[in-house]
Amino acid sequence: MSFDISHLLEKWDYQPGEVVARRFKGKDGREKIQLRIDLGVLQMNADGRPDGKRPLGHESLLEFFEAKLARHIQEHNGDDGGFTLSAEDCSRLQQEAIQYHHRYICLYELQDYDGVLRDTERNLAVFDLVEEYAESDGLAWSLQQFRPQLMLMRTRAKATVALAKDDFGSAVQSIEEGLTAVRSFHKERGQDELAD
Repeated sequence: MSFDISHLLEKWDYQPGEVVARRFKGKDGREKIQLRIDLGVLQMNADGRPDGKRPLGHESLLEFFEAKLARHIQEHNGDDGGFTLSAEDCSRLQQEAIQYHHRYICLYELQDYDGVLRDTERNLAVFDLVEEYAESDGLAWSLQQFRPQLMLMRTRAKATVALAKDDFGSAVQSIEEGLTAVRSFHKERGQDELAD
């Protein structure tokens, strides 16, 4: 068995500044997505967690921590006080969010806008969880700094879906809502120059 993938890379050029992605059915019968990068190829599952793993018996780390939070609230009579995400928890959630980021970038290029919406909404849930429960503001910021880019991709997907249906009013509304959300994000953090 040869581990050398040079022959595959020679047939699929990397394009600097462009997202070069493809979709196919894997040997396991599951749909896969590949992203061509300068040093090779990233491969991920098209559904579920991109790397196909089930951390701690859950679909994703997000679902694990959501279940942990729900148990905490139930054990504390409906109170979430005292529930925190450690630096390690936040780091693991961020690493997982990066997998979904790679996938939704590919899905956008492949014109799977429903998939983009699914993965961006999922990552927004991660950002919200970390913002609410990280043990420090610095830990929360490690993810929050990427929120505007995430909202941009979500807005682009929503508007494109509306345009495909010739629903120009909804497309414009999606864009206006996205702009408002990004501007609000920056203004709330005293970054007025970025809001412009």
